[in-house]
Amino acid sequence: MEFPERDQALHEDRDFVVGGTVHDLGDDDLRIFIFAEKRNRFYLADYRAERIEDGQWEIQSTGIGTEWGGRGDPYLLQVVQADERCKKTLTGLELGNDHYPTFDALPEGCRVVAQVRVVEGA
Repeated sequence: MEFPERDQALHEDRDFVVGGTVHDLGDDDLRIFIFAEKRNRFYLADYRAERIEDGQWEIQSTGIGTEWGGRGDPYLLQVVQADERCKKTLTGLELGNDHYPTFDALPEGCRVVAQVRVVEGA
């Protein structure tokens, strides 16, 4: 993952871009989750899997809407490689309009391939 940067302040309820480089993805997708450390919850934080061209990718994150905590709270932004099991779990989930699916653990078949710690800004 090339951005955002470690400990970057993200603003509450704002979309932000996550991007990087990937190789050998096969039929798997890349998806974005945000792990809220204080609540021990995973939030699906993208609108859909994105196309990857020449190994470069960018995903527009949804943020986690009204679920943000207080200024300075830590979050772990995770890029997940989603195999068929993971894709099946995530297919059809309603996203946006302050609806952000949450999980106690990453769904089966979702494997973290990159992560960065970010904090809530002003």
